[in-house]
Amino acid sequence: MKSTIYHVLDKETNKHHYFGSIVAIFSFFCQFDIGTTPSKLYRYGLENRPFENEFVTIRKGELLRSRQMPK
Repeated sequence: MKSTIYHVLDKETNKHHYFGSIVAIFSFFCQFDIGTTPSKLYRYGLENRPFENEFVTIRKGELLRSRQMPK
């Protein structure tokens, strides 16, 4: 099974954060911490290239999960 995951590198603290959606990113960070808005990230399209500015690098990827075994 696959799920979308967003990897955010906070350049100020050099910490890595992982989120399940763009909305979730902005529930943890404000737009001033990220340096952009959710709508701009959606328009940018993270499928083929990471978003990067002086504050963060944001990549979109896939989280691979094992399949549930039937009971």
